[in-house]
Amino acid sequence: MIGKSLLKYGVCAAVAAGVVGVAEATFLGFVVTSVNVTNSGQSLKVYTVAARFDGPTDTLLNCVNLASISGSAALGGFWHKDNECYSSGVLTQSGGTWNPAMTGSSVNNRPYDSYLTVGGQASATNTSAADPSWNTGGNTSAAGWNRPDLPNNGTLGWFNSSPPTLQGRVGNSPGLPTTDVRVGQFVLSANDTVDRTYQLVIGYNNGIAGSAVQFGTGTFRLCPGFTYYRDLDGDGFGSQASGFVFECSPPAGYVLNNLDCNDADATINPNTVWYRDLDGDGFGSSTNGTL
Repeated sequence: MIGKSLLKYGVCAAVAAGVVGVAEATFLGFVVTSVNVTNSGQSLKVYTVAARFDGPTDTLLNCVNLASISGSAALGGFWHKDNECYSSGVLTQSGGTWNPAMTGSSVNNRPYDSYLTVGGQASATNTSAADPSWNTGGNTSAAGWNRPDLPNNGTLGWFNSSPPTLQGRVGNSPGLPTTDVRVGQFVLSANDTVDRTYQLVIGYNNGIAGSAVQFGTGTFRLCPGFTYYRDLDGDGFGSQASGFVFECSPPAGYVLNNLDCNDADATINPNTVWYRDLDGDGFGSSTNGTL
């Protein structure tokens, strides 16, 4: 399943003192992809969230004000399997850190661990760090960056503590298109039914020395996804033969069930009442029985 939100935001001109005619970068929005995996007997859905740009050297610098706009249920339920003492390499929802430098090897940990990053991939050399704002706001915790859930402070942020690494530049996020920069991985149970939408502000520039920092705001959605079936006759019952899609929300003309026995006739569906015709003349009677 691939859920995409591509939005173009107007941004201020990126012309710094002494630099004339430097082109600005353009943030196109967040892109979400997901894959199902199994680890330790647990079925998981791994979501990758990336920021998409349109320039060859556009560079993500920091992420701030991560906030849920789906309610408190969307703040928990994340799986962690990092090498920090918070989960000690054990797959769990009750402990873990969002630090990408603590997820360990790509075989044992990374595919199953939730983390936040400014580009690159989770590894010991990743230079993403939690902003001090992580531990401020209305839902503070001494654990800060190292708590398994996402506090709903509206001030959470993380940044590349070593910009010369260029890990936030497009093309430096392994496994993603060259237009995208990874901002996080969110691991949830495969049967998680919470539809999660988050808002995030990012700071970025075009990667050219002297360019001003620009800011963009967007949302991304981690939804469980469902199979929807086309309902050709509009009777509220779909049919697999008529077509089906896997989406977060039902497209127009699609429903969750595939129970229609005749999708070309709205009068024939599982709610249709049939009357018994004892004499075989094509007319039934309720007194003889219904089905």
